[in-house]
Amino acid sequence: MYNNGVLSLTDDESGRKMEILLAGNTGYLTGEWIEQTSPGTHVLICGDTQFKYHKGKVPILRLQEHRAEEIDLKQYELDRIVYFSSFLSLGAKNSGEVEALNHLLEYCRGRAIQFLYITNENGKGDNPLLRNMADDICRYYREKAGVSLKVVSAPCLYSARYSKDWLYKTFQSLEKGKMPEFPKQNEDMADFLYLDDLGELIFRIFDNWDQDDRSLEIPDVFHIR
Repeated sequence: MYNNGVLSLTDDESGRKMEILLAGNTGYLTGEWIEQTSPGTHVLICGDTQFKYHKGKVPILRLQEHRAEEIDLKQYELDRIVYFSSFLSLGAKNSGEVEALNHLLEYCRGRAIQFLYITNENGKGDNPLLRNMADDICRYYREKAGVSLKVVSAPCLYSARYSKDWLYKTFQSLEKGKMPEFPKQNEDMADFLYLDDLGELIFRIFDNWDQDDRSLEIPDVFHIR
C-alpha cells in the first residue's frame, strides 16, 4: 500500500504496526534508510549495526543479541524477516549464517511470516560449501515446512560510511598511501549495488508478495576488475 507515494507497511485492518526483524549483515543499514523503506512499522534489528535505538518516524530497536541464532523469538510477534547475507560484503567471513537461517526459519514454521533472504549467489565469496548449505536450508523450509520465503540474489553492497565495508577500507588505504588488498574472485570481478536501490526493491517485493516468483536476481549495477 502507498501513502502519499511512499510504500506503507502498516496493517490497517488491525491497527497494529507490522513488526519487522532485520538480521544478519546489517552494518550497512541506517536509521534514515529504514525510515524511507519501512514507514508505519516497528523495526527490530540484530547484527553489527551503528545505532542502539532510533526514535525517528519509525521506532527501531537494536536487540541485545548480536547474533540472530541467539534471539529468543518467542517474545516477539514478527510479521516479516529480512536476512542480509554475509556474502553481500566482498571478502567478509561467513561464520554463523547457516545456524542463523535455521533458527529464524524454524521460528517461521507454522506462522504467517514473510521471510526474505538477500544474498549474493554469483560466485563471489570464499566458502561455496556454506553458500550451498544456506541454499539447501531455504529450499527445505520453503518446500517441506511451508515457510513463505523468497530469495534475492544481489551484487555486493557498498558504503561510504560503514567501516567494515571493503570499498570503504580500500579508499581509506588509498588516502593513507597504502595499497589495498584485493580478495580473490572466481571471475576476477566484483559487482556492487547501492543500498538505496536495494531498499526500494525489498519493499516492492513485499508489496507484491503473492506473486509466484520465489527467487529474483538483481542485474549487475557496476563492477571493478
